[in-house]
Amino acid sequence: EPLEEALTAVADHPLPVIVAVHGAALGAGCQLVAAADLAVAAADARLGIPSGRLGIVIGFANIERLVGLVGPRRAAELLVAGRTASGEEAAAWGLVNEAVPPDRLNGRVLELAAEIAASAPLSVRGSKRGIRVALADGHPGDVEMMAAAAFASDDLKEGIRAFRERRSPHFRGT
Repeated sequence: EPLEEALTAVADHPLPVIVAVHGAALGAGCQLVAAADLAVAAADARLGIPSGRLGIVIGFANIERLVGLVGPRRAAELLVAGRTASGEEAAAWGLVNEAVPPDRLNGRVLELAAEIAASAPLSVRGSKRGIRVALADGHPGDVEMMAAAAFASDDLKEGIRAFRERRSPHFRGT
């Protein structure tokens, strides 16, 4: 199904995916939030998956992501009871990282992106992969290979040098 493929592509993308929720993220929109790595919502946003009201069951991978973020009881509230959460509730539940005033949403997302961009690319990709493997009870072999590559990288040397020199590092992804 195209939706499942799109959400899996977001979840499996090698770089971190950040979503901003302004207004309503219902159904597939909320599933996109769950598939992303980081999410910031406007405090007055609305998030939910009213699949029970539509007579559908969302894909297992999407249920698994949701349960991993909010736990089985909150997932049941969203899926079975059709509850819609505010941005603030979604942050308290762990569905989004944080809720901010609507006029701060874009600025906060850009701040997060800048924080990630300032990090070593190999470390970011390896950590993202490690989080996904840990959640899926997967095989850590490829994460271990990514960690070994990061330890052998020029970025590690630059990070240590910058720390010692008390300056910001200039990573190249090598």
